[in-house]
Amino acid sequence: MWWLPLLLLVALLVMTSVERFTEPAGGFAAVTRPDTSTLWSSKVVATTPFGSDVKPYITALAAFYDKVYAPAPNRPTEADVDIFIATPYPGTDRESLKTIIMEAFHIDAAMGKAAGEDKQKKFEPSARLLAPKDGVDEVRVRTEEEYVPTDTTGPFDESPLGTVAPTPQTVPSRGERKHRELTPVENI
Repeated sequence: MWWLPLLLLVALLVMTSVERFTEPAGGFAAVTRPDTSTLWSSKVVATTPFGSDVKPYITALAAFYDKVYAPAPNRPTEADVDIFIATPYPGTDRESLKTIIMEAFHIDAAMGKAAGEDKQKKFEPSARLLAPKDGVDEVRVRTEEEYVPTDTTGPFDESPLGTVAPTPQTVPSRGERKHRELTPVENI
């Protein structure tokens, strides 16, 4: 059993010496200057309102790259993005532009994930409406009327093809179910 602590020590050393991700020198990630390539156009089309023109967004993204992203010594923050989008760019929607910049340039939001989700919450259900105090489950307590056919004159076993034999009933009728207690599985 003396080898068990030794094995745990070796496992701990291997786990702590694992190589971690480091960003490449001279850039925050592999982000290129925005142009009219398919990659940047698809990001714009996926985020902007339907029918928006792509060129104004590409122009604004290129301006962000040239003015904020490339010359910054550290990764830009959400505050830097907010300052940048305060300048209006014609033909762009500010919220869409901010979303594209935050996602495409890999900028983390200033608030945590939980705070961001709370900010996006639009509907708060009411306990009063979801479970009213006078609500009743009517599936088990309702009574249904028995079916009474309107035409009781016969004969019903005759057709243009001749006399038809009665169809054997494999599932008990309601009348039979009332006299015999069936399990819920049989009652289906």
